[in-house]
Amino acid sequence: MSSASSLTQTVATAALAGVVALAGTNLEAQGPVDAFKQHYTTRNESISDDVLANIAGMVSIPTRVSRFPDLDRTRSDSRWQKYVYQRILELRNGEDDFTELPRPAPLVTDRAWQVATRVLRPDTPTPSVVPSDEGNVVFVWHKARWDLEIEVGPEEATVWAHNQNTGEMFSGSLDVQLEKVSSLLDFLAWH
Repeated sequence: MSSASSLTQTVATAALAGVVALAGTNLEAQGPVDAFKQHYTTRNESISDDVLANIAGMVSIPTRVSRFPDLDRTRSDSRWQKYVYQRILELRNGEDDFTELPRPAPLVTDRAWQVATRVLRPDTPTPSVVPSDEGNVVFVWHKARWDLEIEVGPEEATVWAHNQNTGEMFSGSLDVQLEKVSSLLDFLAWH
């Protein structure tokens, strides 16, 4: 065997082992990267099927747990969910808010997420999400000459809407005005 093919075979063997040091450089190829570093891996003791019982049942469990209910809804392809979820987290943690308004309490941010997942549909336009003077969370839309605000507090959610063209207005409890709000959000989704 020639020295060139011996060197090639040695490099290939070393490459398959996951370690290659390139002479004369500061480059070094490392072994495979663990794609699940953000997960905690533990043995699964609940395997009861005989076929699966013979497999070393390793299960990855995310270390980060959601603070909000309805986590599956955040995995949607909706227009608003990722932004609203992130913005509510920021308000809850007091991040990225330069208004100097009171930080909403965790109870309020949890309720705001519940209201959003109950009222907003996948095609609903993305609202602005801001704190209020009272420490509430407000969803705001200014679209198609409509102004719409849904304010979520610790005990109640209220709505205020105004059509700039006609002067039409409605306001009150979100539960009482829910049909009008749903119709308006459907209209805003297509305009």
